[in-house]
Amino acid sequence: MPSLAKGALKRVRYDNVEKAAALRFYDECVQSHMPSPGEHVAKMTGIPFQNIYRWANSANNQGERFREAIFAAESDARLKNLKVGFTALKVDKARFPKAEKQLKAEIKERRARGRKVGARFISVRGKHLVKLHYPSKDFVASKCWRKNFLRRADLTVRKRTHKKSHSYASMLPAFQKSLQEILRLVSSAPRRHRSQGRFLFKNRLNVDQVPLPFVVGDYEHTIEEKGAQNVWIRQPGSGLEKRQATLQIAIRAGKDAEGNNLSQPPIAILFRGTGKRIPESERAAYHPDVHVYFQKCAWVDREVAVRWLEGTMIPWINENLQGEESIFFADNLDAQIQPEYTSLLKSKANSISWSLLKDGTHWAQPIDQGMGREVKRDVDYMQNEWLEIPENLERWESNNLTASDRRILMTWWAGDGYKRACGRVNIDRYFEKSGCKITVTGDGDGNINPEGIETFVFDRPVIPSVLVETPSQGVLQAASHEQIEAEVQEREIQMQQEEDEEEFEGEDEDSEDEGEQKWFVPAQYSAIKETPDCEVSAAFVGKHLVFKFGTVGWCHGWVTKFYPAHRRGYNVEIAYDDGDRRDHILHLDKYALGDTACVGSWCLLKAVV
Repeated sequence: MPSLAKGALKRVRYDNVEKAAALRFYDECVQSHMPSPGEHVAKMTGIPFQNIYRWANSANNQGERFREAIFAAESDARLKNLKVGFTALKVDKARFPKAEKQLKAEIKERRARGRKVGARFISVRGKHLVKLHYPSKDFVASKCWRKNFLRRADLTVRKRTHKKSHSYASMLPAFQKSLQEILRLVSSAPRRHRSQGRFLFKNRLNVDQVPLPFVVGDYEHTIEEKGAQNVWIRQPGSGLEKRQATLQIAIRAGKDAEGNNLSQPPIAILFRGTGKRIPESERAAYHPDVHVYFQKCAWVDREVAVRWLEGTMIPWINENLQGEESIFFADNLDAQIQPEYTSLLKSKANSISWSLLKDGTHWAQPIDQGMGREVKRDVDYMQNEWLEIPENLERWESNNLTASDRRILMTWWAGDGYKRACGRVNIDRYFEKSGCKITVTGDGDGNINPEGIETFVFDRPVIPSVLVETPSQGVLQAASHEQIEAEVQEREIQMQQEEDEEEFEGEDEDSEDEGEQKWFVPAQYSAIKETPDCEVSAAFVGKHLVFKFGTVGWCHGWVTKFYPAHRRGYNVEIAYDDGDRRDHILHLDKYALGDTACVGSWCLLKAVV
């Protein structure tokens, strides 16, 4: 029944789908020769007879029949409901394409340098570029325009993931060099294994520090009713979600016969304070497998690092490695590069301390590859397991835990969590990803997988046949970074010079007639006769040149890489027209052109306009 409104029947509106359905029912009744089809449809649908008759047989003021208009409107309604032909297929055209194209290029260039791009930059630069390219147009860089511009430019707002000061691309050469240094050390004498080299996998260790709060898990999110104004999570005290201690973690590579992780060094924890007033009752309550140290700020300073070596690592190394030489990978923490620390490790544990890539330990250090995260995850697991006991949960929520109680609990959560992590994660995988499990033969190079790099290819250096070995009184002394680098560079430069001399001396006087490439410059280039006024640097990357070989003469190529620290004695890589890539030493005193230039000469080219 139609509803009553102020004593009159309220008009009922029918949508186009209902109208079309009534018309189809009416047409079926007419085709079946039913008497009074309009009245029958009205009785069955509840739609007045006059409406049905008008829809089926009348026309509007423009002469268009209601029937065709209703069916067309029903089709549009169905398409709109399916989102076809409307928003999904709408083409969003830019009003100022030149300005938006330049703005997108500026954003990409700014992001390549690691700079932040926000709404203010987009609006300010957008208005400036529109005024530059379309001076007669009025433009307001509104929020709606920014949203549409980001969609057209295939850009979006992202949370920061890479938190280092350098981009991944800029760090790749330094990471390559770091791996090459490790390979040279692993390949040095005495090689105890054909593939593993000087240091067996079980003798390769890594140490790092991991901050540990008392409230380990995620206490920022919870389940709450929609629209709640106040979301409260009870904690045992304010500030306990921040760092309360520091974990000193040391792990080693290698598997046993069953494929399980080898036994790992004990974990250590550093608490704030001097530890002078800690009662024996508290010390006796600490986890038996956790070594506890105290420092004013819970940091690993020089004194704590030495105490940790003497109290934790050196006894464990001597017990488990039986005097075999080991290598200790670590970051560039001040306490871990001091002579007192490195000499103590060498003299008391026959271990070499090796500093990994500076500002790149998230690539080069196994613990940063994921072991630190997994340990904290298992500490959180043990904490939650402790909270499942009703009495413990009550003490937690009532803030009835003293500082002594918290220290005792943290040792137990850390000790059990570390043991659980060492039993369930594949520690070898972290050594492989970081390159600390590198081999002499190249096995496993494909497993080196730095974060943020889709495909990483390790550029292996040429290992000299004369290995570095400096024995003293029957005890093997480790070669330093500088000794290894100097020996390798000297050997490779000597080999390159000998090779060039042999090629030059072996040439026949009539070699030009036998196919030697005379002085030549590609048609689209011309030679730069003046010697560059600066040393070879990264600015040479992309420049074209010709280089004179001993057998084939002058060849055209372009600089693809620059090695700041003169990698393996070379300072650039050059790609040639035939697809070959070679490392070279470009010195300014070798800059020359013409047929009289000696082997090894080079000359820059410039494009002919």
